[in-house]
Amino acid sequence: MSRFFAVLALVLTLATSAPAEEALTPAEVDEVAGLIEATLVVGGDYAQAEASAQQFYGLVLQDFGEESRQAVQIEFLLVLAAAAQDQQDRAEALGYQLMQKAQRVLKPDDPLLYRCAAAYAVGLRSTGRGGEALGLATEALALADGALPPGDLAVAELRLLQAQLATEAGQGDLAAAIYDQLADSLRDRDDPQTRNLRAMGMIGWAGLVNDIQGPEAAIPLLQAAIAALDANFATLPRPSLQPLRLTTEGQLIEALHLTGQDKAALAILEARLPEITAHYGQDSPFWADMAFLQAVILAGDDPASPGAARALVLMRQVVAVREATLSPDTIDLLRARVNLAMLLASTGQGAEALAQIHALGGAALPGGRMQLTYILRLAEESGALTREAAVEAMLGWLQESQDSGAAAAQILLTQRLAAGSGRGADLLRARTDTRARLEALQGELAALTTLPVDQRDPAAIATLRDAIRSQMESAAEIRTALETELPALAEATGRRALTLAEIRAGLGPEGALVLLDVPQDPDDPGLIIAVSREAVDWHTLPAPGPEIAAAIVALRAGIDLRLGVRGATALDDAAPVATGFDLDRAHWLYRQLLAPVSGVIADKTQLFFDLRGPVSALPPQLLLASAPQSGDMAAADWLVRHHAVTILPAISALQHSGAAGPAAGEGLLAFADPQFGAMPAQTQLALRGGLAPLPETEGEVRAVAAALHAPEGSLHLGAGASEAALKSAALGDVGLLYFATHGLVSGDSVGQAALAEPALALTPGGGEDGFLTASEIAELHLNARFVVLSACNTAAGGAPGGEALSGLAQSFLYAGARGLLVSHWPVESRSAVALMTDLFHRRAAAPGLSAADAQRQAILAMIDHPSDPRWSHPAYWAPFVLVGQPD
Repeated sequence: MSRFFAVLALVLTLATSAPAEEALTPAEVDEVAGLIEATLVVGGDYAQAEASAQQFYGLVLQDFGEESRQAVQIEFLLVLAAAAQDQQDRAEALGYQLMQKAQRVLKPDDPLLYRCAAAYAVGLRSTGRGGEALGLATEALALADGALPPGDLAVAELRLLQAQLATEAGQGDLAAAIYDQLADSLRDRDDPQTRNLRAMGMIGWAGLVNDIQGPEAAIPLLQAAIAALDANFATLPRPSLQPLRLTTEGQLIEALHLTGQDKAALAILEARLPEITAHYGQDSPFWADMAFLQAVILAGDDPASPGAARALVLMRQVVAVREATLSPDTIDLLRARVNLAMLLASTGQGAEALAQIHALGGAALPGGRMQLTYILRLAEESGALTREAAVEAMLGWLQESQDSGAAAAQILLTQRLAAGSGRGADLLRARTDTRARLEALQGELAALTTLPVDQRDPAAIATLRDAIRSQMESAAEIRTALETELPALAEATGRRALTLAEIRAGLGPEGALVLLDVPQDPDDPGLIIAVSREAVDWHTLPAPGPEIAAAIVALRAGIDLRLGVRGATALDDAAPVATGFDLDRAHWLYRQLLAPVSGVIADKTQLFFDLRGPVSALPPQLLLASAPQSGDMAAADWLVRHHAVTILPAISALQHSGAAGPAAGEGLLAFADPQFGAMPAQTQLALRGGLAPLPETEGEVRAVAAALHAPEGSLHLGAGASEAALKSAALGDVGLLYFATHGLVSGDSVGQAALAEPALALTPGGGEDGFLTASEIAELHLNARFVVLSACNTAAGGAPGGEALSGLAQSFLYAGARGLLVSHWPVESRSAVALMTDLFHRRAAAPGLSAADAQRQAILAMIDHPSDPRWSHPAYWAPFVLVGQPD
């Protein structure tokens, strides 16, 4: 038997034989590569396809060498196999290597070059880099259109991928145009590869139509796609059980369910599930996918119906199957857990529902908070859970799932700790290694369970299940060790949520936590949670999230300073301030956000806020606790008259961890009145007149220094307020780090370029450009109790729905600051000087006074006894918020 036929036997898993001596020919490589690709694209036996490709690759290297077109052909298949098996990082790495080699080896008119570009784009897409993938596919398509003959299928493949990526990026119009081009290019062809591309295009087009027009419009397209797949798979055994067809049929079933056609959907399921059970078994992903849909449909709206009981049994099985083969944060497993929790809660099985919620582990799940709100409310109303248990479960998930910019800092922190030594580093490394082993084992099991039952190795599956169980036990032991031996480290690396008891301990007798989650989705009811030592309460929002977001935008529009501000512009100092602040709207927002939990917060002097969504763009202190009696700003019943306010970067900030780390520094280091004129011409800002000088800030920091009895050397003024001076300072000894300067946001212009990230403007020189950027701040090693950013736009962005804290604020927290004082909008310099100096005078005069209480007293003094009558307007006293726990 020739080597070629031996390889064919290997690919088809029929037999193997020793190869003859003759070398492979390019035509033989083409044929074997085609068979392996067919196994990948049509057959769905990804693991076998990869094994065949790996074995064949050795023969190809022997006969053609590393730098050959034939080697590129097989490496292309290995990238596809890795992506098909959800080996995301490996697919991206292999794709990058493939693209580098393809550019060296292949000619510009070789279709394989553009197929390699598509494979690399698939690898990028699998690791969440969809934007880069779309850019690569678009660039490759432009080149392919000029280099390849019309109608080449490599162009059609790229066009299909480009359309899929555009759909995922939300560029529906672009995707629709590309699908039209794809259909035109395939219209007059009828070979198997074309039929497969046409079917894939129809599936993608159906998904786009579903997103834009809804499931009813997608149904006929999905039905046509299934018919096309049936024609394409007609020569295969069991065409209705081919993986791609099963996936597409699942999409059709879901669309039928969403349009109220449950009878038709169940008819398909009742016909298909027995076939899947017989061929693949009930432990296969294909069975779990279809059983999940059947359970969702059977559950209906009545927990007492026979269908609901059957749904509960099915969903338990689905979770068990997916637990065995999927990593804990995989979306399919998360969806199954949430649906199982919902079924359990609806039947009064609160403890089991809670166990499924805890098993989510804080993983991000689209719509997860809304679904959990429903589940926990249902469990509370049925008596299966107490209110405190329901609130604690929700707070636990909200803490673990928090995915703001702080998450990136926690990843960096984990990496730094893991690079070190000691018990903490050992546990972190062990956790990473265990996860990697577990995911690899689950991938192997998933591949085996996609095989037909008669092709499986029962002993190998049993061995894998035992190994997975062992790794899961190891992972649980490591997590327990982290939480019990090193709780501060567990908290810092995002693996430990505070319990309700710990939250209450952190609040103290006069504090209350208020979590506000305002959604942009009109169907999401949002969430309000309030906790004190004595009580808990939680509600959905009285008004729709978009209506609240619109009110926040309108309220912010009433804060429009036209005075000299600390921003990226110098404005007319003589212009008046706007007076159109809407007091009625400020009270309406109070009724929506805080009135529902007034029973918990009314008698508390300190409120700690966790703000999520559009509400993070508004300082809570300017809400109005009672209806306005007049338009007099000074007489209004502002929230700050009743409560001191602190914004939490995360609920875990309530638990002081100072005992586990170094004591905070004590000294002052202040930077004010930088010399912007010293900037080289090429870095001068082109910002509507440039950066205005800030001479009054020298008096501000001198007054703060005098109140704290700080030495002259703690002040860096004028030319001395430089970026170089900051970076050379002994920052570990500094307890109060103070910046009185301009804050710049991403996109502000620097010469002909734009700032890529937020920055503070300081004096340039000493090798520094004068822009202290967010990434540079994150690299500092601070030990400060308090960082003051007496500059504009250093708290939340102005747009509702943005990050709860700006890049500057997040970077200072990551660098080691315990607390921050930051601003929501450009501050007027003279009122800022008055507010800041008063705040620190009060702190110095009463050392036991908390930062939040000192800020509240300084604000009330500005409202009630302003040096300038205009300062009673919230534009002057409300921009600054206290973030974190500096005390």
